[in-house]
Amino acid sequence: MPITFRADRWTGNHWPSIDMMPVDEKYYLPILHYLSHHYHFPMPPVIDILDGYTSDMLIGAICATLHMDTYMFSLGCADEAVRDDVLAVLQSLPASFFDLPSSRDDEAA
Repeated sequence: MPITFRADRWTGNHWPSIDMMPVDEKYYLPILHYLSHHYHFPMPPVIDILDGYTSDMLIGAICATLHMDTYMFSLGCADEAVRDDVLAVLQSLPASFFDLPSSRDDEAA
């Protein structure tokens, strides 16, 4: 199943956010790496939290957080225009851009 992205807003701090489905850890590092490369920020540390991961970064001069836990996978940032730009960039990629080959794909080759 390819990953999908939709605009939302975090409940606690009311940051504009991008919800990502499915919630699958195989997408966390590829998305973080892609954002780091596309927006020219150093790859941030990945913090292992009780039930997932979180990474803080600056996109331009705007604070952003990539967060994944048991129930959600999202990117929140302090500015709606930045969220909208990131959302447009992610949605412009081919549907399978972040899909990694499975071990079965390797066996078939």
